[in-house]
Amino acid sequence: MTDVSPLEQEPKPAPSFKEILLQSAFSPGRAIVDSVREIDLGIFGNECQELRLQTLRDPRRREFGKLVYITRDGKLLLQNRPTTGEGKIVSGEIRINLINDNTTLPWFLIQDKMVGTIIHSHPVEIPACPQDLFYLLLGDFDIFASVAESVATPKSNIVIFRGEGAPQFTREQANEKILLWEKQMTERIRRFTSPDISIPEQLEINNRAGWALLRQIVQKYDLKIFSGDGNSTKVLLLTQV
Repeated sequence: MTDVSPLEQEPKPAPSFKEILLQSAFSPGRAIVDSVREIDLGIFGNECQELRLQTLRDPRRREFGKLVYITRDGKLLLQNRPTTGEGKIVSGEIRINLINDNTTLPWFLIQDKMVGTIIHSHPVEIPACPQDLFYLLLGDFDIFASVAESVATPKSNIVIFRGEGAPQFTREQANEKILLWEKQMTERIRRFTSPDISIPEQLEINNRAGWALLRQIVQKYDLKIFSGDGNSTKVLLLTQV
């Protein structure tokens, strides 16, 4: 009898960012499926690159951001023109209409659309800051609650989703946490900063402090970080955070 080697299976393509956004948006707690290990950003990777370049070309190195909405019937709507600024740069641009005031119902029975993600750029190599997580941490009952947070640094694309154990904060609770985390980050940076330090050294300290704090947050609050090279549309789950 002749031995026959099993055919090698072709690796499955990475699910698209659109697919994961929609799947998470209609899942309890807006949680990403736990088995996802890689995501193809597709056209949203191109948006990351464009926002990144706009920041690098800007004399003031400002942040640029775009909203991505998810409609009740499962469509994605991308903001046409980027918003410029810092921090919660698109907060004034969010436009969501209520169709029902019963907040115990699923979001698609309460509002006409929801925030899928906010894609924005960072002028320096630092991950998502505490204030970047504001909408992601909000409870399902808040019309501004988002499914994911997306950051384009000069070198990387970073996407953060919610896990099943992610919190359901009110806006007051989220703001309290953010103020606490910002204080912790400032203390981390100050601990390793000296008067004679160079600018590149200071930026590296800031980046390390940002990642150290982000790791602490995602471990405690069950968030899922995906990261990849800025020149690629693929992002991988960071399993050791």
